[in-house]
Amino acid sequence: MKTESVLVSNCKNINILQFGIEENSTEANWGPGAREVYIIHYVLKGKGYFNGKEVKQGQGFLIRENERVEYYSDKSEPWQYFWIIFTGTAANEVCQEYLSLNEDSIFNYVDYTELYEVIERIFSSKLTQPKALSFFYDILSFSIKEETVVGNQYIKVSKEYIKINLGKPFQVVDIAKSLGISDRYLYNLFIKYEGISPKEYINNVKIKYAEKLLKNSSSSIAEIATSVGYYDALAFSRFFSKKKGVSPSEYRKMH
Repeated sequence: MKTESVLVSNCKNINILQFGIEENSTEANWGPGAREVYIIHYVLKGKGYFNGKEVKQGQGFLIRENERVEYYSDKSEPWQYFWIIFTGTAANEVCQEYLSLNEDSIFNYVDYTELYEVIERIFSSKLTQPKALSFFYDILSFSIKEETVVGNQYIKVSKEYIKINLGKPFQVVDIAKSLGISDRYLYNLFIKYEGISPKEYINNVKIKYAEKLLKNSSSSIAEIATSVGYYDALAFSRFFSKKKGVSPSEYRKMH
C-alpha cells in the first residue's frame, strides 16, 4: 500500500484527505460497513466486486459518506486500485457532475496510460490542498462523462491554435504542449471526435486556405506558401500537388 496524505485547508466545498494505491490483493477488501468520507476507487488492474457487482480495469466505484458498502478483490485476478478520499459540502454534487455513475455507483474511465501518469505525479509531488485539488479534477476528467466535455474543449482550443498559427511552422506536439496533454492523447481525441488525426486535420485546413487564396487573391505562390506555414515554395507545391493532384499554378488556372 502506498498513500499520500494532504494537509486539510479551510475549504468547505471539497477537501482532499488522501491519495493511495493498493497493490496487495490480500488487503484489497473492506466491509460491510460505512465511513464518514467519500472515496473514489479506480481499478488499475484485475477485477473484484463492489456490493456484489463486478468492477474491472477501466472502471471505478464511488463510496459515499455514511453509505454501507462492501468490496473485495477477485481471487484469480486480484485488484490493483488507486483511491481518493475526500470530504466537503460539494462532494456529492461534484461526483454526480463528473462521474458517469450507473445505478450501482460504478463508472467507466478512459486512457489508463494518461491516468497512471497523473498518479505518478501525485506521488512525486509535495502536496498542498490547491495542488491536490488540481490533481483531483485532472483524475475526474478521465471519467467517460467528463471526458466528452473535456475532449470537445481540447478539440475546440486545438482548432483555434491551428487557425491562429497557420502561417507558422508547428507540429502536433506543439499543440499538445499548449494544452498540457500528451500528443498521443490529442491524437486519440481527434480520431474520436473528428475521425482523422490532428496532422490530417492541419493539412486539410492548410489546403482549404491555400485553395481560397489561389481562387480569390493575386498573391504569389510563395506568399500563399508562407500563409499556410511553408517557407519553401517548392515544398508547398509538392504538398499541394500530393493533396490535389495538380500544382498550385495549375489549380489557379483551372479556377
